[in-house]
Amino acid sequence: MKDDMRKIGVVICNYNKRDYVLNCIASMLKQSVEADIYVVDNASADGSAEAVRQKYGQQVTLIENKDNLGGSGGFNTGLRRVLQEDYTYIMLMDNDVVADVDAVKHFWRSILMWAWQALKFITWMIRTRYGDMEPISILKNMCKRINTKIGRTVLRYRRSATVSMLLPVR
Repeated sequence: MKDDMRKIGVVICNYNKRDYVLNCIASMLKQSVEADIYVVDNASADGSAEAVRQKYGQQVTLIENKDNLGGSGGFNTGLRRVLQEDYTYIMLMDNDVVADVDAVKHFWRSILMWAWQALKFITWMIRTRYGDMEPISILKNMCKRINTKIGRTVLRYRRSATVSMLLPVR
């Protein structure tokens, strides 16, 4: 992994979607940016955990919940584990995501671009007099300006029914 990309932990939540989770893991292992993969299995009855263990062994960290805690409970389990490590970023993914080879890199660049645009806007805002403009209008203008800049960033996925996110930890 390049030094400038920092360390990324990926949490994939799964429940009874054996084939989906295997495809998701395969796509994450092909990323152009190195990331550690954690799969949280919510007590699947379809052999998902066994299939992950058999096919990917030491390439991923498998966390097995004794009960189905749902998506939020599964991600909570994964986040608690990943936050014990020294990751700069954490990416959350549902099991039906098949990511393009550069998906993690695009997420990372989007965060950097957003941070840069926010800094530029705040600097501009300090230099500009708003007069009687309400604080909520200032916030709306800021969001509109930032979205105009980063809205063109393409997060490449071959298939996904859900939204994934990359969170800066530090």
